[in-house]
Amino acid sequence: MFSRISFKYAGIYRALSIITVFLLSFSFGANNLGLIWALLSFSYKGMLLVIAGSILGVLLIGWRTLYRLSSGLFTIGSLTSFTVQLFSFIAMEIGTLFSVPMPVTITTSFGLVGVGAAHRFRIINLRYFNELILGFIVSIIIGLALSYILIRVI
Repeated sequence: MFSRISFKYAGIYRALSIITVFLLSFSFGANNLGLIWALLSFSYKGMLLVIAGSILGVLLIGWRTLYRLSSGLFTIGSLTSFTVQLFSFIAMEIGTLFSVPMPVTITTSFGLVGVGAAHRFRIINLRYFNELILGFIVSIIIGLALSYILIRVI
């Protein structure tokens, strides 16, 4: 009896996870892609560039990032996945309301770290966690350098 109830709730959490993925994607579009399109003066070419970049990003690296996050830190279940996505969506929506750009990878990654810490911190793969922090620091430095170069060229 207990296992049938567990499977029922697991299915509900999986369905809710799918819904929160769409909500998180919408919020990401409003938060980050809307900002980029605004910086491109809301032009038609700018919109096509944002769409092409988004599709390429998802196809080339998006799936790997989610896989690496969900298997690198610790194994997550349906409830954990739903919780992380829901609160990442809420954080991004609040950021959007206050015009604060928020990378979806950072909100989701630290949501996973928070859930892992709430369970037990020792279940988090600390080697991967250190790589994650180093990757965020390096990406900020590279982003600043490329932005500086881009602004100097334009």
